[in-house]
Amino acid sequence: MKYILFPCEYRPYEEHLPEFVDHLPEGARLFAIDPDHYDFSAARCVKDLIIDRINYADDSETVDVEICFRFEPRSGPYPPALVIQYTDVRSLAIDVGERQPAGVRLGALALDEILPHEHGVSHELAFHAGTVLVIAKDLRATWDDSVF
Repeated sequence: MKYILFPCEYRPYEEHLPEFVDHLPEGARLFAIDPDHYDFSAARCVKDLIIDRINYADDSETVDVEICFRFEPRSGPYPPALVIQYTDVRSLAIDVGERQPAGVRLGALALDEILPHEHGVSHELAFHAGTVLVIAKDLRATWDDSVF
């Protein structure tokens, strides 16, 4: 991560966001500036979400790879699930780390960082036991009760 140095310290990222927010694709920009994104008291904050499932689609006609993550809340009142759809994915890297509690892979989401990238957007998600990095043309984040 470039601006988030500690798993729960998002303020440096928020301070630098105005410098590059206009360079983010539309979906990524809307998700990055959502006022609940880093509000730990908000029901629609990303903190403590857990990946429920990942869908992958490879459209051979357009050579467009799409990946969709569905996140569920870890505990507490159950807000809608967070669904993030990435379009024209160029890279997906998942690192589950080496020191994990028994039965845990990535664990709960600590924070994420959305940055401009020459292909569109870089979205790095820091979990308690690993990381996910997606490079894509754009992303669309929605809070939803339905199953994809």
